[in-house]
Amino acid sequence: MRIGLILVLMAMLACTASAGSVNEKLGPYNVFFDLNTTEKYSITTEGPSNGVTENGTKFVEYNLSVDGGDSLLYLVLRGYKINNQTDIDSNKTNINTVTGTMNAIIGMLGTTQRPSIKIYQLPIDGHTGVLEACRFPSNNEVFACASYFFESGTPAIKKTNCRVFSTYPWEITREMLYSLHVEGPA
Repeated sequence: MRIGLILVLMAMLACTASAGSVNEKLGPYNVFFDLNTTEKYSITTEGPSNGVTENGTKFVEYNLSVDGGDSLLYLVLRGYKINNQTDIDSNKTNINTVTGTMNAIIGMLGTTQRPSIKIYQLPIDGHTGVLEACRFPSNNEVFACASYFFESGTPAIKKTNCRVFSTYPWEITREMLYSLHVEGPA
């Protein structure tokens, strides 16, 4: 009887610990992260979609959204096909991605009070990334944008940009970024 009770308790603990764990396949990528929440949410995946940058570099994009009702997290994986003549400036693209997105969001909200915005460089998934976050004074809500690159050693060099946009509370977004891991094609 005691062994049965221990097994039941262990099973309950295992279910509780994995309540916020996400493990999704996005095309050739495997995405893992923890939301550190017991709140209900739904996950939607999209892709692939193809595009071309302003400088003519082709890319394939995959999207994952986590809808928590009052909060939303959006993850975008954009794989660039790089040849010897073109390249993507990872640092410049990271900063432009988060700054451009933040400015667009603030512009769309039409808020009269300018939120406090901070930009940070931080490790994400073992790579150097950029995070920009703002807190809106009217409701103390946080909006965060993060971006980082990783490369794969396929015959053609491929750089993948991972972008995360979140309106979840900072504690949940932070846990997601700390636990984020993306495995790309070998």
